[in-house]
Order: sequence, then C-alpha cells, then structure tokens
Amino acid sequence: MELPNLEGQPGWVVVLVFALFVAGGLGGLYLRRKTRDPEEPPAVDTKSATVGLPPGASSNDVARDALTFLAASAQREAQNAEEAEEEAKVLRSQLATCDRELALLQVQHLALQAQLAACEARRDDMRPRHDR
Repeated sequence: MELPNLEGQPGWVVVLVFALFVAGGLGGLYLRRKTRDPEEPPAVDTKSATVGLPPGASSNDVARDALTFLAASAQREAQNAEEAEEEAKVLRSQLATCDRELALLQVQHLALQAQLAACEARRDDMRPRHDR
C-alpha cells in the first residue's frame, strides 16, 4: 500500500496521513501477532530471511517522500504568506490614499456649500423687496 497523493494539502494533513499510515501498519502487525495460534509452532522459513524490495526502492522511500512533500509545502506556504503580506501592504496604501482624497473632497464640499450659501444670500439681497 502506498500513500495517497497529498499534493496541495496543508502540512499538518500530510503529517497526519503519514502517522496514520505508519500506525495502521504497526497495528496490522500487532493484530496478526495476537491472532496467531499460540499452540502452533512457528513456521520455519527455509528461504532467505531477508525481505526483497522492488528494484531501486529503499525502506525510507515513504518517509523521504513525505518529508520532501512537507518541505515543498512549507516553501509554498511561506511564499503565499509573503505574497499576502505584500498585497495587504498595497491595499493599506491604497486605503490611506482614498482616506486622504475623501478628506480633501469633504473640505472642498464644505467650501462649496459655504460659497453657495453666500451666493444665495447675495441674490436675496439683490432682489427687489416686493418679490420676497
């Protein structure tokens, strides 16, 4: 049995799946040992006592693959964090610019309101008295 493809998963998921994979294998060995009939003599293997691995494979392949994946995942997460920080910095700058522009427009609006009120007052002063 081999580990499922965990590409794109967070690091803690990879570690958890790897731990469950190892624990499951150890649990299976433990259960096989427990369910063996104790009165039956152990079978003597006349063949070689070494376990053969597929060509080019080593016993550490799964662990090395998991650690390689964790390192790549951590690097991607760090890069994503840096990009998010940069984007937040740009957005903060844009927000500050918008706040300054809003404050300027509010001041201009108040000045235009005052100018309009002055114009209306002058217009009222210029009208003949009987129009009022």
